[in-house]
Amino acid sequence: AKGVATAERAALPAGYREGSSAGSGFAETAGLPDGYRRVINTKTGNTEVLAADGKLYLETGNGLQPKAGGNLAGLVEAEKSIAAGKEPTRFIDGVTVVDKKTGNVLQGTVDLGPTLDRIKSGGSYPHKNDGSIFQNRAGDLPVKPAGYYTEYVHPTPGVTGPGAQRIVVGKGGEMYYTADHYKTFIPINN
Repeated sequence: AKGVATAERAALPAGYREGSSAGSGFAETAGLPDGYRRVINTKTGNTEVLAADGKLYLETGNGLQPKAGGNLAGLVEAEKSIAAGKEPTRFIDGVTVVDKKTGNVLQGTVDLGPTLDRIKSGGSYPHKNDGSIFQNRAGDLPVKPAGYYTEYVHPTPGVTGPGAQRIVVGKGGEMYYTADHYKTFIPINN
């Protein structure tokens, strides 16, 4: 159309596809800002929003939220690692954990091994949330039926109580680590 500017479209990231084959209910741009469009994450099957600048967002009841709390680069790398079928994740570098009670900040490498071993063996941690259903209310993980995800406490050295770290396991075997009490998730190999 004459005189109508079209917004730039970001290149489709690896692991995503256009949604035109998703059916008539898929509205690629309806209700989105100029240059934004809905795309399908081929790993999860979820619809996400791709901005003109290449950033990915999730649509929530509170509007568009950066994917994984803005941790997109780490999440994309982790998804690539899972797709490649690499060795099980034991260590995660560059983690920051904040003790809500004291405000102490812990930074460094997290060893998930003991918690992963406990999950695999059916053991438990002495906290009521360990082994309980994770509701995924914020929709940060792929949307699944109620009861699909189970959460496990990953203890934080020097922190009394359960702390902020968790490993969330889906019934399909997929696993996610969160250092900040469900604000961001990192997929892990199991």
